Amino acid sequence: MTKDIAQLTLGPRIAPDEMEKIYKEIDTAPAIIDQEMVIEAKDAGLMSDEFAAKSLGIPPGEAKKGAEDHAARLARIQAAQTKEDGSTTGVSDMSTGPDVAKAQKTISQNADNNPSGTKKVRGQGRRY
Repeated sequence: MTKDIAQLTLGPRIAPDEMEKIYKEIDTAPAIIDQEMVIEAKDAGLMSDEFAAKSLGIPPGEAKKGAEDHAARLARIQAAQTKEDGSTTGVSDMSTGPDVAKAQKTISQNADNNPSGTKKVRGQGRRY
């Protein structure tokens, strides 16, 4: 099907030898899927960095460099957002559970944590 699409869209405009090169690229491609699907599959842990990079046409070795850069970025975010008690916010990969954000919201709205002694809320009951 991919070859048919290439033939229909490019065939009339390019030389036959160029079309053969495109066919060879299609035949040797590790996967032919949408870029967004590759990214989602990678985020879900369904494929390696290396395979995702290869599927997206990223040069060999870049996945490893990208992973190192990403790890360094996460470390900077964690350092900037780590509180004195050791808890961290904003680094979703380090979340300890699905309800962490909900618990943090509840704590932040607690009247005992507010100098005015009132519960912090938005909307109709806004008090700040």
